[in-house]
Amino acid sequence: MSLKLGKFIFLLLLIISLSINCETVSIEENHGVLNAEIELYSYSKTVETYGDISITGKVVNRGSKSAQVITIAFSAYDNSNTIIASANGFPAGANELPGNTYENFHAVFFDLSDWNNVHKVTYKIDWLNMDGTSLFGSSSGELTFD
Repeated sequence: MSLKLGKFIFLLLLIISLSINCETVSIEENHGVLNAEIELYSYSKTVETYGDISITGKVVNRGSKSAQVITIAFSAYDNSNTIIASANGFPAGANELPGNTYENFHAVFFDLSDWNNVHKVTYKIDWLNMDGTSLFGSSSGELTFD
C-alpha cells in the first residue's frame, strides 16, 4: 500500500468516526421550555436616599434550563416620547439563574430625581441560555404604574 493511500484511508476513517458522534439540533427543537425564559415578575418605583429614582423587582426564569449574564435595560420617556434617562439591572449578578426560580434586581436612573417627569418606562431583558446551545434570549415590554 502506498503512503498516499494509507493517509487517505486514515483520514476517511477519522471523518467517519467523528460523524457518528455528531448530532444535529435545530433551534426550533430548543425553543420554549427547553431553554431559559426570563420574564419580569414584579416591580416597583422607588426614590433612593440620595435623590435618584429607581426600579426594584424580581425576574423569573419560567424555563427548565439555567440562564446566565442576565441584564435588564430600562428607558424612561417624557411626555413627548423622548428618552430622558436609562438604567440597568443585573439579576443574579454573574451567577446563573436556574429554571423555575426568581431573582431580585435594582436599577437606578442616575439622571432623574423625580418620577413626575416620567411618562412611561420600557424594558428589555437579555440572557444566555445554558442548555448546551448557548442561544441568546430576549424579552421586552412597557411598565405600568398605579
